Amino acid sequence: GMLICYEGIFPWLAQRRVTEGANLLIDISNDTWFAQTSALRQHLYLTALRAVEQQSWILRATNSGISAVIDSHGRIVCQGPIAKAGSLIAHANTQTKYSFFHEHWLAELIIFGLLFLSLLGYLLKQYHNMKTKKDQT
Repeated sequence: GMLICYEGIFPWLAQRRVTEGANLLIDISNDTWFAQTSALRQHLYLTALRAVEQQSWILRATNSGISAVIDSHGRIVCQGPIAKAGSLIAHANTQTKYSFFHEHWLAELIIFGLLFLSLLGYLLKQYHNMKTKKDQT
């Protein structure tokens, strides 16, 4: 399943590729516009999250960023130098079944959304109580 550049950071795009039958994800990227900043590494790590979510290996090739082979647990098996030509040789496995995240992403989204809203409500209530006590003194 092909992911082009910034598509590697969006979970639903990797999910769609796997749903369509991809058993390996490939990400090609032009990271030139990141220059020599920490964004090169951030882009790599955000793409690695897709490997964990889909339990799928990712082969990542960039012209100016960090090329890498990422296993299905998000570990970087090997990587090339930053912004330098090179080649990588690694063995990658193909996915044979859907991950838990892939099968239950909507339930997980709802649960985490409810937890977030509950936490937000609790914090707002605490803030309101603290402000009310301060106003009374």
